[in-house]
Amino acid sequence: MGMIGFAVFASLVSTGQLRPSEYAQFMQAASYPCGSPITDPEALGGHGSSTNLPSPITGDNRGREGLQLRVVPNNGTVQVMIQNFGDPIWLDAADGNLLAWLELKDGDAWKPTEYHHWITCGNSYHRVLIPNMHQVFYARPFATGNWQTQIRLVVEAGEKTLYSEPVSVRTNRNRLLLNPIEAEKSEVYLGWGRPTLRPKGSEQTRIQFSNTL
Repeated sequence: MGMIGFAVFASLVSTGQLRPSEYAQFMQAASYPCGSPITDPEALGGHGSSTNLPSPITGDNRGREGLQLRVVPNNGTVQVMIQNFGDPIWLDAADGNLLAWLELKDGDAWKPTEYHHWITCGNSYHRVLIPNMHQVFYARPFATGNWQTQIRLVVEAGEKTLYSEPVSVRTNRNRLLLNPIEAEKSEVYLGWGRPTLRPKGSEQTRIQFSNTL
């Protein structure tokens, strides 16, 4: 069970409680709120939105081109930057949250360490525009540990899936698992392209990601 003993977890699961520091040892919900400076003309309408609008990029950025995704581990957090030095670009979102997530490399395979919640209303999906020379920035909690691996960011943009350059990180292998309380009732499904948390026993499609390492 990594840094937290099995007996402790058994007690916490039985009481339905985990401390915030213990939640941080496991997979997290992907939270990348982003507003759009203009309305998506292709959206069905009725979706949620965010007030976190892209901000102007300042400083000397000579030689930087196109959309750049960056992940920077930093003392218990991971800084995530999405910077656009090229033409305006639409990124996919659902109710104001970018369809983006972090992945860790496990052997030869990349596995999600974040998930999106299951959305059943098609009106929730839309796009947000990142204008030229604008960016969004996030600081994601990320527990450090003894497992040396690599991390990257994944972002959906229409028919394209975009990836950041992998960087080294030290964390715990539990970051590939749901916490024990969530795992009792939910599972992460990968068949829709993005890691999606859904109730156990869903029979629409076959589960491809189990809560084991």
